[in-house]
Amino acid sequence: MKKALLLILGIVAVCFLIGNADYLANFIDTLKTGALVPLVLSIILMLGRHFVQAASYDAAFDAVGHATGFWHNVILIFSLVFINTFCLFSGATGVAFIIDDAHREGCDAGQSTGGAILSQIGYFAAIFVISAIGFFTMLVAGQVNFLFVTGAVVLAGTLVALSSLFFIGYRKPRVLYRFFLGLERALNRVIGLFKKALPAGWGRKTA
Repeated sequence: MKKALLLILGIVAVCFLIGNADYLANFIDTLKTGALVPLVLSIILMLGRHFVQAASYDAAFDAVGHATGFWHNVILIFSLVFINTFCLFSGATGVAFIIDDAHREGCDAGQSTGGAILSQIGYFAAIFVISAIGFFTMLVAGQVNFLFVTGAVVLAGTLVALSSLFFIGYRKPRVLYRFFLGLERALNRVIGLFKKALPAGWGRKTA
């Protein structure tokens, strides 16, 4: 099994190198120009970004009563980098990967889903702050981009939708239960076409 996983990892690494050959060539050309300090700083900033995201994941799952461990999350974040690079619908795939990892670590459906949603709220909130800074910069410069603003509005809507799950769960838990029970029935109808079904009580546990 380990050999198979190493083989898959090797294939993924080769595909990554082939898919990013132009970037690697540009990287080598940049090194030849002597711009070493900016490259080192960019690497440090990127690593720092991953470490901060790992810390946010640790806090998210700690909030739902499951301590994951900082270094475990660091490995998880770097795994998500490959997933988000190669998989279609990378956002949904990444969230599913987070939930599956938490479930393997002993989380129930509610904990793993809640922790994953909290982690995504933190991630999207950080992106939204950056987007807001970019928007005000473009506004001052008089160069507002419609697509950029549309993306920021969609991002804000996503944040509101995800956050509302926790707000409703705190203020009106019965509403949240009804929502997930209805979602469970709808999903069972869809996957029932493939003779599959969600685990018994999925909606209640998730709520």
